[in-house]
Amino acid sequence: RINVLDPPDVIRSKIKRCKTDALEGIEWDNPARPEATNLLTIYAAVQPERTKEDIIQEVKDLNWGQFKPLLAEAIINHLEPIQQRYYEVRNMRKN
Repeated sequence: RINVLDPPDVIRSKIKRCKTDALEGIEWDNPARPEATNLLTIYAAVQPERTKEDIIQEVKDLNWGQFKPLLAEAIINHLEPIQQRYYEVRNMRKN
């Protein structure tokens, strides 16, 4: 589970430890590969401007070792403005 306030190093570590399969390539919506579908769905959710087809083209020839850092950075980039705003509001309440 990734928490909204997890720092980048924690997010990277959690993504690195995600369960994946040993099959070549990364594909979406294959019932035999629920881990792939789960991680790709997260990847798409944190990049709402991208299409499923665009993402499939990007990752289809990658292995998990190549994809997981991309996923971690996409999550970090998505959460960064939320985290910044949280800390701004929290600091305003202290003053």
